Amino acid sequence: MLWANGIITGGCCCGHNRMPPSVVLDNAADGQRAIELLRANDGRKWDVMQWQLVTLSPLNTEGDRRGASGINTSDGAVGLTPKEKLVLDHLALAWNAFVSMENHHPDDTEEMRRAIHAAQHIIASRVAFRVNPEVWRGDPKSP
Repeated sequence: MLWANGIITGGCCCGHNRMPPSVVLDNAADGQRAIELLRANDGRKWDVMQWQLVTLSPLNTEGDRRGASGINTSDGAVGLTPKEKLVLDHLALAWNAFVSMENHHPDDTEEMRRAIHAAQHIIASRVAFRVNPEVWRGDPKSP
């Protein structure tokens, strides 16, 4: 529904019946409109967010303004690569297209939600590894 109204999202979560559903917007300027659309089309109270990467400490000692990922950034920040962002955008598109389809088997929505979350976890793990490779080992033989 948000995408259909020109509001790009970078992820969402149903809240798993434990917390309010949430959505992450690509552009904070879309916040008020997204809130209004969600209120008009969904009876639940949503948490509407927009990610902003903030560097809280120096990421290296070389002073070359490169993040731990080796991706050049203007402020030394480490975040998603363009391809990782693209994957997350496509996962959001896949979810939105899926939930708009009719005639689901009763288990389909939960299974699709788990699959989307698993794929999002893989992308998040890539970022975690770049930020702190000592903790998030890349060796498949490591525990």
